[in-house]
Amino acid sequence: MSIASMHGIVKRYGSHVVLDYIDLDIYEGEIIGLLGPNGAGKTTLIQALTGMTPIERGKIKLFGQSKSPFSNQIKEKIGLVTQEITVFEELTAKENLQFFAGVYGLKGEEKRREKE
Repeated sequence: MSIASMHGIVKRYGSHVVLDYIDLDIYEGEIIGLLGPNGAGKTTLIQALTGMTPIERGKIKLFGQSKSPFSNQIKEKIGLVTQEITVFEELTAKENLQFFAGVYGLKGEEKRREKE
């Protein structure tokens, strides 16, 4: 059984088709590399797989869960390292922490506690 699967994934930005009926299965222990020129859809594919961007068509499953956006339990199992450092330079350190806590659905007291 795959730990991640994408079947028939379509993503458009306006009239521009970025992902055109993509199928991908990733199995435990596999290492996957996405290669292609700028604008080929690599980042969009990763964002769709992790639930960071909505898709127009297709099905995505992570760790057996097909609901999107994915629960925090699923997000906790995902490790994502970007090519560039993902810190917003125009924000303070505290504001960056608050932003990323919000990405993971932390709110109120839980958000404050996780910062400490």
